[in-house]
Amino acid sequence: MTVRKLPAVIVLAAGLAMIVLPLAFNSFTRANQAQQLLDGARPIVAPPHLQQQFLAGLQTANQAEQLLTGPGFAQLADDLGETPAQFQAQVATQWPAIARAQQQAPAIDAATLTILTNLEHHQHDFQLADAIPVSGFSLVSSIWIIVVFGALVVAAALWLLFRPGVVPAAAITALGIVFVASAFALNLPAKASAAHQVLASLTISPAKNAKLSSRP
Repeated sequence: MTVRKLPAVIVLAAGLAMIVLPLAFNSFTRANQAQQLLDGARPIVAPPHLQQQFLAGLQTANQAEQLLTGPGFAQLADDLGETPAQFQAQVATQWPAIARAQQQAPAIDAATLTILTNLEHHQHDFQLADAIPVSGFSLVSSIWIIVVFGALVVAAALWLLFRPGVVPAAAITALGIVFVASAFALNLPAKASAAHQVLASLTISPAKNAKLSSRP
């Protein structure tokens, strides 16, 4: 192999990697699964649904719960001629499921609020991730674009390898410019970062839970 052929070999390897790696890492299946996740989350996360329906609904449910277990239980106890403590003991004895729900409700409410707050904080990130490669196209199409582009790179590299000249070299240069320019024109680096932020935020640890809960 001559030194003059080395650039063509490097470009050929890069093109082959763009074809082989998506297949080796099962990228089509993963992209399809990620797309299903986005499609399922979109009606929840997309504004204004999250604020108007889910956060507002949680607040309404909390208010109803507090009304029932507070004044509601107090009124029932009074109607039965019992003290609130006596009525609570009766609930625990005769309706243990209600007592357990009453005990678990604060933790459930806090966990739900944490999840919804996390989603609200990452709404913009979700919208960016949902637009990979562009709005209206699925994530699977982005994998196909990479594979097809890799095939073009391989073809241009073989052309340069077996028919060295200015034209095939210019073709490879043009492909490189198109690839880089398209990535920035479509804001793909920011979208990829946003997708990473969304996925990372879905793992809720105690420390992250406390951080989310402290947000206004």
